[in-house]
Amino acid sequence: MRKLKVLVLIAVLLTFTMAIAGVSTAADAPKPTADQILKALLNEYKVTFFKHRLTAIVLKDKNTQVEMAQKLAATPEGDFGTREVSVVRDYLRSISTFKNVDTNQYLGEKMPLLVKGLFGRINDIYTQKLEDLSEKISTLTVISILKNDTKTIDELNNYFKRQTGISGASFAVLMGQINTAVKFQLNSKQNIASDYNKNLVKNFDAFSSAFKKVSLQSFDAKNIEKIKKYTHKKIWKIVSAAILEEIADLPSDIERFGKIDVNKASEADLVNIPGVSKDMAAKIINFRNERGGVITSVHELDSIKGIGAKTVRKLKSALFAKDFVMPEKEWTVMCFINGDNNLEMASLLGINVMERVGSTENMNVVVQIDRIGVNEFGSPEEAQSNAMLDGNWSTCRRYFVQKDSRLFELNSILLEKMGEVDMGSHKNFVEFCKSTITRFPAKHYMVLISNHGSEFGIGGISFDDQSKNHMSTIHIGQALSEVRDFIKNQNGNDLIDLMVFDCCLLSKMEVVKEIAEYVHGVYACENVQINWYAYDTFLRTLTSKPDMKGNELAFSYLKAYVDYMRGWVKQRGLADKMVLTSTAFDMSKFKDFDEAFIKFAAKLNEYVDASPEAVEKALKTMKNLSDVSVFDLIDFVKKVKAEAKGNKEMVRACDELLKTYGAPVKKLDHKEFHYSAFNSSSFVMGEAHNYIEETGNGLSIGIFTKPTWLTIGAAKPDWGLNETNVMNFLNKFKTGDYPNLKLSQESEWDEFLIKMIDRAN
Repeated sequence: MRKLKVLVLIAVLLTFTMAIAGVSTAADAPKPTADQILKALLNEYKVTFFKHRLTAIVLKDKNTQVEMAQKLAATPEGDFGTREVSVVRDYLRSISTFKNVDTNQYLGEKMPLLVKGLFGRINDIYTQKLEDLSEKISTLTVISILKNDTKTIDELNNYFKRQTGISGASFAVLMGQINTAVKFQLNSKQNIASDYNKNLVKNFDAFSSAFKKVSLQSFDAKNIEKIKKYTHKKIWKIVSAAILEEIADLPSDIERFGKIDVNKASEADLVNIPGVSKDMAAKIINFRNERGGVITSVHELDSIKGIGAKTVRKLKSALFAKDFVMPEKEWTVMCFINGDNNLEMASLLGINVMERVGSTENMNVVVQIDRIGVNEFGSPEEAQSNAMLDGNWSTCRRYFVQKDSRLFELNSILLEKMGEVDMGSHKNFVEFCKSTITRFPAKHYMVLISNHGSEFGIGGISFDDQSKNHMSTIHIGQALSEVRDFIKNQNGNDLIDLMVFDCCLLSKMEVVKEIAEYVHGVYACENVQINWYAYDTFLRTLTSKPDMKGNELAFSYLKAYVDYMRGWVKQRGLADKMVLTSTAFDMSKFKDFDEAFIKFAAKLNEYVDASPEAVEKALKTMKNLSDVSVFDLIDFVKKVKAEAKGNKEMVRACDELLKTYGAPVKKLDHKEFHYSAFNSSSFVMGEAHNYIEETGNGLSIGIFTKPTWLTIGAAKPDWGLNETNVMNFLNKFKTGDYPNLKLSQESEWDEFLIKMIDRAN
């Protein structure tokens, strides 16, 4: 089902929900009726069932896999399309993330493994899609019954009457789920136990019994023979069709309609579920009590003796888990991961790595991740999101991360299906943090935002390619202020212990100043941050040393990143090609640095009035950070100092700023990516860069002046920065958001920039 269709379904379900609550809505445009949508969902379920059956046949038969592999290996060059190439590329790329895999080897003698892997991913997509469609059909059925929408229910009844033979068999599992959901509603709500609904249940029982009796053995045997005759083009066509299958989740709030929370359910509630005896209900309640009244997922019930996967499916028709509060732990790690762009695969694999450690006795790890669909991209070549990981759902979910060693799928506890969420909204980020803090209380909190970062203008993070929105530096400050206040009300802590910007370019003075009041330790990158796969190293450190302070953890995070990336670039032959930067800050030392910066900016304004040529010369000698439009702050201070030899006050201001920033205890040549620890009195805990970033010292700043931007234009001719458009840009900059930054409001830095722009006009 394409996303638009699902949005229409959600709108209809919401309309029904409001109607039950007595709220009327006026439709702006004609919408498909519930019975029309239900029929479309049933048809799609049937088609998906047989696609799933076909992939399952391939997975069970090794000979079929070998024969398919031989055909694919013999595919003439250029004889399959770009989408198929994209699948193979991303599948191999995801494998090589964890192992040193030779692509040619996999396309040669390892081709059967590739076929098995591809069809395993495809099978997972169809499995999740069947579960998704089941939930949507059951939900719509329940809402129709509660709304007394006999037209929709009659359509459902008549649809199943028409299903015979193999066609009926495709609905055996679904029929059981619908029947359980309907019986639960009739058992728990006597006012809907009409003769009409009782007869409906009898019909459903008959359908279920008939559908289960149909054997698919002969069907499978015929398909094995059919598959053996597939040409390489037919196989690639199957793969191509599968990768376009996506799941747009129905939000949990709608799926829960008519169900009860397992954390609040009484014995009487539970025995209303078909197949649940008083003995089983007592076991569920005892299990909940043993866990302190906390069940985070209905799937946890399968650990109760006598309750297996089949029973859990029934229970899910009537139960959900939401209103719980975990016992307080030492740490809660809140990860806001925006994969609603070309970082989708990296985002999913990152969570996969977190699962190597998972949540522990003293640490909660909670993730919100949003994905993007292949159809959101302009071309298949752009569709790096087409990762075929974890069923190709393309909306937003929250997970309670659990330890699991399986690759390429998420096996953590699914807390919430959110529908489509604007991950560029700082309000949505705050809501995620508040919800997590409420449900997973801790003595200490770490916040991680993962996505693209930007240095342009005032900077920002979390760029959502669907909403076209992002969090600006000002938004980040506002959001962390709210989160800090929420934490303070909960446990009395004045600061968020650790803030990690898992992105490029946010080790900026503008950003650090904006968030200084709300955090203890900060990790960020001055230039490029490569999405990495060593979250497990850091999480092991955190759970093994929970007494570490936020600033110490920032340095620990830096070390984990640097050690991993040094090996990563070596392995791929990129050590002399890829710029790498990383910085850890101790924000408890920021006050001294900030005061020194304020004095520096004030003296700089005086100095430019007295010696404009000297400042102009310093600006002209500045070199921007590799491939980006910002400059290293410490490099600029050193250049100003070099030009201001005759001005003792300017030199003193430079020296004070350099002193409070700190310096490495041991200087490195940076031929490789190594970190330098700074002295204990420094604002900087540690900094790392390789020799490609020759001007990097760990903290950048926007220097919006004519000399610096012409320098950028010379370094990046493809940006088209000539003198005319540079001045046009700079004059617009004066009226932008930069003056609203704390950096501008509390120092004279923006006055210096505007003064330089005015001089150039």
